[in-house]
Parts: sequence; structure tokens; C-alpha cells
Amino acid sequence: YYSTYLPELYKMVLKQSAEFLKETLNEQQRKGRKRSRPKILLANNLDEAMELYGKYKSNILGVISDVGFVRHKEDSPDMEQLDAGIELVDFIRNDDPMMPILLQSSQESFAEVAKNLGVGFLRKWSKTLMIQMSEYIKEEFGFGDFVFRDSHGAEYGRAANLKELEAIVKNIPDNVLIYNTSKNMLSKWLY
Repeated sequence: YYSTYLPELYKMVLKQSAEFLKETLNEQQRKGRKRSRPKILLANNLDEAMELYGKYKSNILGVISDVGFVRHKEDSPDMEQLDAGIELVDFIRNDDPMMPILLQSSQESFAEVAKNLGVGFLRKWSKTLMIQMSEYIKEEFGFGDFVFRDSHGAEYGRAANLKELEAIVKNIPDNVLIYNTSKNMLSKWLY
């Protein structure tokens, strides 16, 4: 499914980059922001995924993974490990419990597994697959507006840029501000 996802992901990254370029003051700042835009890393097996996560974990905004895939580069597709994605989630969660992860599968039964793991889930054959993926990335990977919510999900404010964030932060209750910063979402959005 990565051939379906990659063009959509690139569109989202370019759109997000274009929004941030509006805030720059000069050409040097524009160049710096263009170089620092999010990169998309692709792993074709569990070993690669774990290696990429280990190498870039301090800069990863989130992970999208299939539930089943092969473990090693040399493995043939018929050696697919049906729960490799679950193993990847466990590996990442042991290191960073707050990392946003989106699992996908053609088997609806994995939706409950994903829910129990505290990760997002996409059903591959869904008619709204791209919309659901886009919404998850905007919400969990720090794309789009930053939305201040309390622990029950009630919205207290929304910022599309740094100026709006500066204005809103003054009026956000302390407990809501602490809740949003403790989940690392503000840091991801700023990044």
C-alpha cells in the first residue's frame, strides 16, 4: 500500500511546508525551512523498520505500519509474519510510549488489537482510507492546526501559526496547557 500512501504523504508534507514558508521573513529563513521539512522514511521489512526507528527516533513525528510483513530483507513475500506490525509497535512503545503509530490491515479483526495497543487503525479496503489517514496525521503527527484539548477532549483553543499560538497560550487554563505539553504534542507541532 505504500505506493498509494507515498503520493498522499508527499502532498501533505509539501502543503505543510508551504504553510510554514508564509511565516518566514527573508530568503535565508525560507531555505532553512525548506531543508528542515519532514522526510518520509520507508522500510520494507521489520529489521529495516527497527533500524530506521533506532537511528532517527529523536526526529520521528509518527509511524505508519502494516500489521503483517516480512522480518528480513531476504525473506520472500510468502514468509510474511502476520504480527510483525504488532512487534514493531511493542518495540517503539517500549522506547517512546507517546509515539503516534497508525496500523493498517485488510483484516478488520486487528482494529480491536490496535485499540488495545493505543494506536490508530486503518482498514485497507475502506472507501475513506486516504481521508482517515490524512486526519490521523494532522491530529497525531502535528500537521495542521494545534488544538488545545483537555483530558476529556474538549477544545480550548486552536492555532494555525506561531502568532496565533502566542495569543492563545495566554488564555489556556494551566491544567490544559500542562496536559498538552506532557503528551509531547506541542513539541511535535512546533517541530
